[in-house]
Amino acid sequence: MKRPLLFGLLLLSLSTLVFSQSGIAGKWTGNDKSGNTLTLDLKVSGNTFTGRFLQTEGKATGDYEITDGKINGNNITFNVQLVGPRGDNPITLPWAGKLNGGKLDLTPKYDGNSGPVTLARTK
Repeated sequence: MKRPLLFGLLLLSLSTLVFSQSGIAGKWTGNDKSGNTLTLDLKVSGNTFTGRFLQTEGKATGDYEITDGKINGNNITFNVQLVGPRGDNPITLPWAGKLNGGKLDLTPKYDGNSGPVTLARTK
């Protein structure tokens, strides 16, 4: 009787760990406080991730690489690499976030940001 219960608890623990690490995979979209549309397309590998950060409106319109993506439970951190229009002057913008059900709450961690943004899963 104890063995099936322990096995069930182990499976539940492992499935929770896998969900929290792969739960952010996919496409997420939302608007920041300035009205800029942001889309993240994330690919997870273990407790790390990579992807693309697309901004379709505003000053920083473009498609940017996400680097240094890390997952710790439902919390994430990552960097967005921006480059100038001629491919010069690279800038690294750090972000932090938390997966809350079907929403991804993100906070930019750099000066002059437009504040927190909530993204919803789109794919």
